[in-house]
Amino acid sequence: MGGTRRLEERLADLEDLDRAAGKLRADFALGDIGGDGAGMLMSAGEPAKLIGFPTPFGMAPPDFEARTLVDFPRLPAMLAVNWGANGTTAPFSSQEPTGLVLNLANPDIGRLHAITIGPRVIDVTKLPASPRIVSPKDGPTAYLIVARDGSQSFSGFADFVNELNTRLDGTTAVIGLTASGSYDGDANVLAARSMVLVLK
Repeated sequence: MGGTRRLEERLADLEDLDRAAGKLRADFALGDIGGDGAGMLMSAGEPAKLIGFPTPFGMAPPDFEARTLVDFPRLPAMLAVNWGANGTTAPFSSQEPTGLVLNLANPDIGRLHAITIGPRVIDVTKLPASPRIVSPKDGPTAYLIVARDGSQSFSGFADFVNELNTRLDGTTAVIGLTASGSYDGDANVLAARSMVLVLK
């Protein structure tokens, strides 16, 4: 009898926990979050990770006291794009020493075309405009062009772009690129600390 009673009490506790978890999930969907982290800037539809403490079940809202908001824009971002086996002679719509703009209207763009930031994957073809790749304001940088006749590395973004302008003469194809740095979604700009571009 005692064992049955303890089992019933455990089941009741689990039901309470399940109700609390369900309510917490619903409150999250409605933005019912308090605490120091709640005042931090968050955009609708953007993923967010909050670190804090849940409020005991049955207490008045908020149901979660947020202490820290993980800032996804500050996480490392990785851009990866390919243009299939044959590549493309027009990977960019703009090639300036201050920035490169991906040509998302290019029909040769391959299956790989995304910016990854932590757990978030952004399909660049779904963005309202083509992302711009620039050099960060400070810190070390490294850029690499890989070709059949050898590779060239550059520490400066402008020198890297100038060499691209020389090589991409309308006959040389690019088959892929990767760039890592930080992505500003509002400005649609990737500040690339490193970048590798592969020629066919």
